Amino acid sequence: MRPSTRRGVLLLFRAFLSGVLVYQVLWISTIMTKLTLASLADVREKPVITLFTTFASDALREPVTRLVIHNWATLRPAVQPVLFTTTGSGWAVEEALRHGWVVKRVPAVNARGTPFIKAMFESAYNLIDSHFYCFANGDLLFSESLVENIRAVTAFMNSNPNVSDADYTKPFVLGRRSDLAFNSSSALFELTQNPQSMWAQNRSTLAKSDAQDYFLTLRNGFPWDRVPDLVVGRVAVDNYLVLMARYHGMMTVDLTATNKVLHLKQRHFRPYRPDGGYNKELIQRLHPNGVPWALTTTTRARIGTKRDEQGRVIVTTRDGYIPFERGKYFEEYEKMSGFKTLVRKPTFQMLS
Repeated sequence: MRPSTRRGVLLLFRAFLSGVLVYQVLWISTIMTKLTLASLADVREKPVITLFTTFASDALREPVTRLVIHNWATLRPAVQPVLFTTTGSGWAVEEALRHGWVVKRVPAVNARGTPFIKAMFESAYNLIDSHFYCFANGDLLFSESLVENIRAVTAFMNSNPNVSDADYTKPFVLGRRSDLAFNSSSALFELTQNPQSMWAQNRSTLAKSDAQDYFLTLRNGFPWDRVPDLVVGRVAVDNYLVLMARYHGMMTVDLTATNKVLHLKQRHFRPYRPDGGYNKELIQRLHPNGVPWALTTTTRARIGTKRDEQGRVIVTTRDGYIPFERGKYFEEYEKMSGFKTLVRKPTFQMLS
C-alpha cells in the first residue's frame, strides 16, 4: 500500500472514531435526560425533604451502595432521593431508578472529577420542589425519624421567628453519624428496613462531634454565593459549611440526640484520593490566619433536640451557647468581593 493511501486510511479511521465518540456522548446525554424526566414523573406530591448524594465508582462499594439505595427508597414519598451521577448508565443508575430515585448528571466537578457540593445543592433546588434539601454521604442509612425531626424543627422556627439576631434567619440542620462496621451481608435486610434496630444500636458507635456527614437547608436558605467551591467527600467540607452557617448568622440545629444515622464502614475500603487536600488548600487561601475549627462541632450548635416522655421530638435552645466572634480569622475572607450579596430570605411554613 502506498504511503499516501495509508495516510488516507488512517485519517478515515480517526474520523470514524471521533464520530463514534461524539455519538456516545450524545447518546449518554439523551439517556440521562430521559431518565431524569421519567423518574421526575413519579414525584407526585411535594416531599418534605429532597435527599441527594453521589456514589464512588468502586466495585468494593457495591454492597453498601445497594443497601443505601434500598434504604432511602423506604422513606418515600416524604423523602425524595436523588442520585447525581457522572455516567449515564450502570447498575447503580438502574437500581436507583427501579426504587423511585431521581437520577441527574453531576452539575460540576473539579479537575479530578470530584463533585462540588455548592453546585449539587443549587441543582437540587431547581430540580424538585420540597420543603428542605439534604446532602448526605453515600454510605449513610436513615430512618423515618429524619422527617419527624424536620417537622419538629419547622414548628419550632415558626413559633420562634426572632430566635436569632440575624435579619435573615434560616436553619442549618446537621447531626452526627454512628459508625457501624459492615463486613457481611447477614443483616442487609434488617438494616434496609430498620436502621435503628437493636442489632444496629448495639453494634454502632457515635462518631466525634466534628464528624458531620449530612446537612439540610431550605431552598436558597444558605449563602452559597459567599462560599468557595468545596468538593464532597474530602476533608473539611462539613466543618467549613458549619463555620459559614455560624458566620452568616444562621440558626444551627443539631439532630444527633433524636436522629440515628448509621455510617457503613468497610475496613478494607481505603481509596487513594489524589485531591484529598483540595478543600483545606482552598480554605487556607481565604483564611491565612487559620480557622476556628473548634466552633464547628455539633456541640456548638445553637439548637438541640431531645425526646419527651411520650417519645416526641422536642426542639430547644441550648444553655451556655457561645456567640460567634469573627475576629482575625475572617480578615481576608471579608475582603473577597465575590461574597457580598445576601441570599434571599426564605419563608417558614408549617408542614402538614
